[in-house]
Amino acid sequence: MREAELRTILLVKAIEDSDPEGAVIASADRSAAARDAVRAASEPGALAPPADGMALTPLAQRQLLARARTLLTRIVARYPFVDNVLALLGSSTAVTLVLVGAGLLLGGALSALDGSRRINVLAFPLLGIVAWNLAVYAVLLLVALRPAGESRSALRGWVASTGASFASRLIARSRAFNAPLATALDGFAREWFAATRPLLLARAARAFHLAAAAVGVGLVAGLYLRGIAFDYHAGWESTFLDATRARSLLTVLYGPASWLTGIPVPDVAHLEAMRWRNGAGGESAARWIHLMAATALLYVVLPRLLLAATAAPAAMRLTRRAPLPATLPPYFRAAFNHVEGAAARATAIILPFACELTPEALARLIAWVPGAV
Repeated sequence: MREAELRTILLVKAIEDSDPEGAVIASADRSAAARDAVRAASEPGALAPPADGMALTPLAQRQLLARARTLLTRIVARYPFVDNVLALLGSSTAVTLVLVGAGLLLGGALSALDGSRRINVLAFPLLGIVAWNLAVYAVLLLVALRPAGESRSALRGWVASTGASFASRLIARSRAFNAPLATALDGFAREWFAATRPLLLARAARAFHLAAAAVGVGLVAGLYLRGIAFDYHAGWESTFLDATRARSLLTVLYGPASWLTGIPVPDVAHLEAMRWRNGAGGESAARWIHLMAATALLYVVLPRLLLAATAAPAAMRLTRRAPLPATLPPYFRAAFNHVEGAAARATAIILPFACELTPEALARLIAWVPGAV
């Protein structure tokens, strides 16, 4: 079952669970939608869930979806904002685009952070961005080595629940004119997030990796654009490092980029001449902008795009085949119990032992058995 289909079913289910009196969805509408769903099926009848109650047959899923779509049409006709809630809990494409755009702007801003025309080859922003990304890669490696089921990134969890947060605020505002429906939608948001958490986390991981790659792209683009318009000079200064130690650090930082581009890291004498003292020193920044661009590509852009590509298949797979909550088989039985041929019948024999049921207890038992069998 696709994610959007499951979302529709869980929305209608939440409303029905919190609306036993039929104030939002009339009982007659529920029964009619169930009968229409059975008639619309291409095969006669649907099999009930197996004895373990953990699965629905494909036909039962289609009938449940057809019924939910019919009821959702009637709900949205009366309460149009429900459609907005459903959309907010859907695909995160808009969130991803916003994060990528913010990453590009942030990278471009970092390229002109100090407002000068000097590039310190030992300092932020490139050194900070590379260090941050290396730290993230180390954390991701540690997380990947953890036993399954342990906690994941809180940041990804926050992004994954962004849609639910917006939906919750919209639901809260709806309490003023329809408190029962707002309660149902609030329960739907919680159940939806719990049921699709792996999908939402995969989407959040993809969005964050793309945004991080965009920071690197924005930084490089900003340096090149400003380098075309202005005369940049590159140099370095340090309280603790001499030219020899500075070259060792630069060889580690820019070594792979130097190999990739064929641009050598200057020797110690050249670096000593580049050192800024009393406003003097430095050289044309062209070679360093090329090295910085290649470094950002190697340490930031390519690894992040690779990680995003790794998360994308999981997100696509879970979008096409969303895991079904264990609550759906009982819900199917309750929804189609009174439709002939929709669900397999079961016979329950209840023998009170050493007690006699009161009429009230018997009535509650009769009401409970159809949904429990």
